[in-house]
Amino acid sequence: MKALIVVLLFSTAFFTAGADKEISDIAISASVSTNEGFIGDAVKYSVRVLHATNVTIFFPQQLDSVGKWEVLDAAVQKPVRRKDGAVTESVVYSLAAYEHGVITIPGVEIRAVKREDSSESVFTSRPFAVLIRPILTNGSKMDLPDIKKEASLPLPLWFWIVIGSIIAVAAAVILVIKLWPRVVKAVTAAEVSEDVVALNAINALLAKNYIDLGEYKLFYFELSEILRAYLSKRFDLHVLEATTSEIAAIMEQAETPECADIANFLAYADIIKFAKAIPSAVENAAHIEFVRGFISRTRRVEIAAATA
Repeated sequence: MKALIVVLLFSTAFFTAGADKEISDIAISASVSTNEGFIGDAVKYSVRVLHATNVTIFFPQQLDSVGKWEVLDAAVQKPVRRKDGAVTESVVYSLAAYEHGVITIPGVEIRAVKREDSSESVFTSRPFAVLIRPILTNGSKMDLPDIKKEASLPLPLWFWIVIGSIIAVAAAVILVIKLWPRVVKAVTAAEVSEDVVALNAINALLAKNYIDLGEYKLFYFELSEILRAYLSKRFDLHVLEATTSEIAAIMEQAETPECADIANFLAYADIIKFAKAIPSAVENAAHIEFVRGFISRTRRVEIAAATA
């Protein structure tokens, strides 16, 4: 009965609000692949839009640059339609900066057009600041000896071979120094368990200060996505594109721990996202603590210790 009430609330809020002149039932999230890099490195800037089926989304694609960033590529992903009627569309921009310092990726403008009356709204995705480092980690230029060619005595071939070898070795050393932290980071990331990934994602979400800014819809959208991803990885459940009622049924069939509490949280998150309810500070804190606690209680180490 509770699941039916949530579905009715979702359907009414999502499609009735679409009749207004301004298109408001859209959730936009953005992310970057890294918060620091080197000059010329490709940085992925991803923009994701969740909207109703009667809305057409237009991402800017023919871009040569975004702020101080050169656009290397713009890959529009295939739209994904959820069974609850919502559609997810996304685009991934590959960007590169050619000066060092803190370089801001400005938000991109996204047009949303409602098909019934061609009404249009423009949204801007979230900007990100990325620290770009010079090729040499100490920020200085390479000091080469002052070699002057005498007009009467041209330098022999062996001399240039030796100099070329020295430069090649120096370049190889610099390349190893530059790439080694990334190799270590990639290997370490591959070993990180899903509970650590989820808890880090929650910390990153809290750092965005959505609650202080009154962006409750974005906050609960991302928090529920984090929980869905954890359920998918930890319990091998196909819940990323499922509705709340479907997730409840899937978890119950798989005998997932605390499935009723998870379903209640996701149902409340749907009301925040689509019915524009405003949670109290106490409710918000309780939801964060619940998701964190569930992840901690069901992590693989804890389960192994309990059954030992």
